[in-house]
Amino acid sequence: MTGYLDCIVRIGMAPRAAGTTHEAFAAHWRTDHADAAGQLPGLRGYVQNHAVLRDGRPLLPYPGFDACSELLFDDLDAMDAAFASETFRTTVQDDERGFVDKTQFTGLIARRRVFDSAPARADDVKLLTLWRPAPGRTPGQLADLLARIAERDERPSLRRREQLVEVDGAHAGRWPAACHVIDVEVFADAEAALAGLDGADATAPLRDLAGIGQAVGRHLAQAVTVVAPPA
Repeated sequence: MTGYLDCIVRIGMAPRAAGTTHEAFAAHWRTDHADAAGQLPGLRGYVQNHAVLRDGRPLLPYPGFDACSELLFDDLDAMDAAFASETFRTTVQDDERGFVDKTQFTGLIARRRVFDSAPARADDVKLLTLWRPAPGRTPGQLADLLARIAERDERPSLRRREQLVEVDGAHAGRWPAACHVIDVEVFADAEAALAGLDGADATAPLRDLAGIGQAVGRHLAQAVTVVAPPA
């Protein structure tokens, strides 16, 4: 069964600080910063999506961000309270200044839609594709079509499929959304994910999206769970 999970997911994206290597950025993010941000009040889950690297470089072209976090809250009020808290305004922001460029921050406030698939594993690799509607189309039309594509996807290499769908009105008075849907395809390893980009089973559905949606970025990542989300 396809269904939405209850929590709000705040996806935050930003580039690493100038002069910081991919490895140094990732090491600080998964340790010191994870310890700081993991203390936000009301936090229900915290997952970091670290770029899969080869020879110190991401396997896919740079999408414009290095940090790609998923912070889960019960609702928008709980999310706003966390980012108005003393913990965020001091501990978290003080740490951010040293390793990430928050002047280029973007993201999405969404709900997670999960499709029938295998349980998540610690070593899974996630292919995140950021989508926005084509001119003249609505976010709802895009989200509905992406859901139909996911429901009929029978690739044996695909372990899990999720979509992060914008919460209507959530960005009003906050910050502009980077996209409207993030399609998340989960594979056993990076090789399977890269192969999935080229196969006919993966590319054929893209014809259905012509005139409906535009892909604005892709991120090949391995998840680091800081605070385990609710099942």
